Amino acid sequence: MPCMSRPFDPSIGPLFDVVIVPHGQAQRTFVRDSSSEVVPLELQSNSLLVDTGADNTCISPSVAADVGLVPIGVRAVHGATGAAHHNQYLIDLVIPFGNTLFIVPNLPVIEVASSSPHFEGLLGRDVVCQGHLSVSWDNTYKFCL
Repeated sequence: MPCMSRPFDPSIGPLFDVVIVPHGQAQRTFVRDSSSEVVPLELQSNSLLVDTGADNTCISPSVAADVGLVPIGVRAVHGATGAAHHNQYLIDLVIPFGNTLFIVPNLPVIEVASSSPHFEGLLGRDVVCQGHLSVSWDNTYKFCL
């Protein structure tokens, strides 16, 4: 079972570094090197804040534009500030666990503007609940699949 454990800044929260690619692209985006390890091909990772209150994973408009995502529709989002309609995309989400990559294929994500300079979106329960997340008082988190 792959696990990762990392410290986090309590003023920000637990952040995951992930790779976001258009749906159906993850298998073509990663290759095996001479040691048979899977390695990404010059892809930018994005930081997502773990949000156990979010049903769905969300990304910023700049991430959607950088990756070249095309909206598949519009979705109503209900949050603390009310309801609004936002673009929805279909992505492959790649979470590196050292030399192991966990791919969540065909994941619907919602475009939501982030006001933080520390992260580009939210990692919601649609991904977090596929594993086991623990957050400790010593400002570390552990995520296992």
